Amino acid sequence: MAPARIEEPSVLWTSPAYQHTPYEGPPRNVATIDALSFPKHLQPKAYDIEGTHPDSKILFLDVSILDASGKLPYRGDVLIEGDQSIPGSSGPHG
Repeated sequence: MAPARIEEPSVLWTSPAYQHTPYEGPPRNVATIDALSFPKHLQPKAYDIEGTHPDSKILFLDVSILDASGKLPYRGDVLIEGDQSIPGSSGPHG
């Protein structure tokens, strides 16, 4: 018996006539990523910045900030206290 034929859509996604509808919801792969489990020997090592005093402060002014959210980079200030970065008051919305 021959396998059932799969019908192709009337307009392929590679066609210039294809109308893409942007997805505005939360990421759809979060549950899959959260379900991943790797052995301890495959986990990344925890590193600290050597010689960084917890009270040290470094301020970068007017830098391009890429927040890994998928949005375009934006200009702002970044303060690093010890080994923690703290975004400045300038953000992607003002």
